[in-house]
Amino acid sequence: GSWNCSSCIPGFFANETGLHTCYACRPGSSAPNGSSSCQLCHPGTEAPHWGSPDCLPCQAGSVSDRFGTVRCVSCRQGFYQPDEGQEECHRRAPGFASSLVGASACAPCQSGTFAAGWNNTFCRGCGPNGVSKPRATSCSYCSLDERVSADLSACLTCPNGYWQSQSRGYTCESCAVLHAPNDSHTGCEATVSLVVLISLSVAGGVIVLLLLSWRLLRAYRKPKDDSMPGLLPNRTVIGSPYDSTGMR
Repeated sequence: GSWNCSSCIPGFFANETGLHTCYACRPGSSAPNGSSSCQLCHPGTEAPHWGSPDCLPCQAGSVSDRFGTVRCVSCRQGFYQPDEGQEECHRRAPGFASSLVGASACAPCQSGTFAAGWNNTFCRGCGPNGVSKPRATSCSYCSLDERVSADLSACLTCPNGYWQSQSRGYTCESCAVLHAPNDSHTGCEATVSLVVLISLSVAGGVIVLLLLSWRLLRAYRKPKDDSMPGLLPNRTVIGSPYDSTGMR
């Protein structure tokens, strides 16, 4: 009798004549239709199963740097790969960070955070009174007469009569009436107007006390009239033959 031979289907091979069956390609290799052997997958591709008809490109976020790869390797923290079929992951540049394994994109640091070096897994916060723009590699810090903006990206000058509290950083503190920020902007102090007002008040009080004392002194020194009402005071009339008692 005669035999009818058929080609091996993709992913299988027959490397001898007279075989009754085809053999499946191992993981990490593939074979097209009617193959007598399997071919190892090229770098940037994978074949995770037995009998793979084709080697598949590594997905974004994973790579393969050798022949015969069974499964592509995910990019580790601090690295990423946005494209398919690649052999290596990219380093994350300063100002970017991600803690994901197998990342396909690089996330920029937001306002108020920064990433100074390469391969950052997270962006660090600027801390009290610190500001930064997106993708920043460092922070700048507001001075004592400035406050931090709501989006943490800039320092805003406090208006006159206000100062910035170091414990908060996001609001300008107001001073009481007739008070103003001190030279170091660490608190409020009395203005010149208040000092003058207090000085005038003290001076006025002293003047009033002096006037009262003078009037009391005058009243104390005034001579008193000790005669009885309706009677003439005792006097001796010069040239009178009588003295004050009526005796000669």
